[in-house]
Amino acid sequence: MAARWLGDWGRFWWALAALNLSKTLYVARRRRSRCPCQCPSDSGLAWKTGCEAMALWNSPARFRRVCPLLKKAPGGSWVCSVNAAEVRPFWGRAAAWFGGAVVALCFVCVVLSFGFLRTVGYPVRFASVAWPPAWHEIREARGRYFFQKAEVALRANRMGEALLSLEQSYQLDPRAYLTGRILAQLWQMSESDQSNQIYRKLMTEHPEQRTQTAMAWHLGLLSRGDFKSVEGLAWERMNADPTQTSAWLNAFMIASRRTRDDTFLKKAPTAATLPDFVKQACAWELETRRDPPEQVRRLLTAPIPAGEDPYLLYYRIEWLIGAGYGGDALFQIDHEQDRLPASDCLRFSLDAYSVLGWQSILQHQVGQLLSARSSGAPLFELICAHLIRYPNAALLAQTADTFERGPPIPEDQRLGAYMSLFCAAGAAGDWKRLQAAETALKGTSGRGIAGLDTLERYFRAPGRNGPIERFLRILPSLPIDVTYALYAYSDSHPPGK
Repeated sequence: MAARWLGDWGRFWWALAALNLSKTLYVARRRRSRCPCQCPSDSGLAWKTGCEAMALWNSPARFRRVCPLLKKAPGGSWVCSVNAAEVRPFWGRAAAWFGGAVVALCFVCVVLSFGFLRTVGYPVRFASVAWPPAWHEIREARGRYFFQKAEVALRANRMGEALLSLEQSYQLDPRAYLTGRILAQLWQMSESDQSNQIYRKLMTEHPEQRTQTAMAWHLGLLSRGDFKSVEGLAWERMNADPTQTSAWLNAFMIASRRTRDDTFLKKAPTAATLPDFVKQACAWELETRRDPPEQVRRLLTAPIPAGEDPYLLYYRIEWLIGAGYGGDALFQIDHEQDRLPASDCLRFSLDAYSVLGWQSILQHQVGQLLSARSSGAPLFELICAHLIRYPNAALLAQTADTFERGPPIPEDQRLGAYMSLFCAAGAAGDWKRLQAAETALKGTSGRGIAGLDTLERYFRAPGRNGPIERFLRILPSLPIDVTYALYAYSDSHPPGK
């Protein structure tokens, strides 16, 4: 029975096309040829002519779904109900059956595909599978699936698996900003060129996130010591975003001093989008590289004009401290402190005290600062950055002891604080406190932090283990002030010396 049904089922689909086509040709020839479906030995008259087309069918009733002209005569035989001249195709039935079959097949495929995708774990909607204009959502759902796998791998510290999953996720959904940014941040350690390409793409395709992207890119470039690229990025952002000019100008100056490239500095006077204070700072920087320090000192200690931008005051004080003129720097801080953020005044004051060798004042100042229980991690990181630039074992001990006795800092700030303490202890050669900071870091992160042992070896033999940028790229949550301080420390301990 099943074999018969299957046979008629196959003949049904064949007849829908073949029989209707032969009938169409018969009608097109104005029915002058032999009728393609009636028995040629019969008369061709209605109710007296058999149907040759259904001769091989097991059930004539099934054939009627193809051609309703086949009917059962009063005598019980199946005959054609019209004359040969009235035989016609039924394309409407064929279209309905074929159309219904296509719809049913598509529905089955959609259900199976949806079930398969959900079984694998892709967070796809049924409508995304069923509606062709929404098929792009399938790729996006697959991208989210691999992103979730990357999150699990990152929490388990399986970096290789995380990178592979993030790469697949970003290939599937290249418009996903967060995926691209995390991938760029992770690739900066091993695939710097690809990391830069993704950051450029994110800057172009996500203008609403351009500020955050540029900051993340800057931190990545800084961690691997690519100051040439930092200089170019900072120049671009200074010209593109007036609201962030001062912040990017500082990054530009630091990078330019390390590259010793005057190209952008010389272009500043003719840059139409740069404000006047930026052009003035660039002119001063060129003079500091060309003129003797005493001449520059007279320039930067001249009376400050009314309305001068605060960054120019920042530049004056920073250069004076770096050149060893701590007294002049303290004079400017004392008279213009209202024009600078408190954190900058504090940083410059501590640096000036160290340059002048005022140890007792320095310890008293730090003691007062740390006694303020609400100071928190930012102040502690600022002091640690100072201790990296100007290593001081006694001040480190005072700072670390006061910090440990103080109230606990918020959990989300502990990693950066203890990383700062680790680096400050390494710069001062206090290995006991360095080990204590490493233990605290393990307790904070829940696992060991890769790179700490390598960084410890760097501090134990500074100048003999290569430049500091070899180690910075693998360290997490390093505050930017501490990063700059480590570069300053590295400058005082150049490789090979």
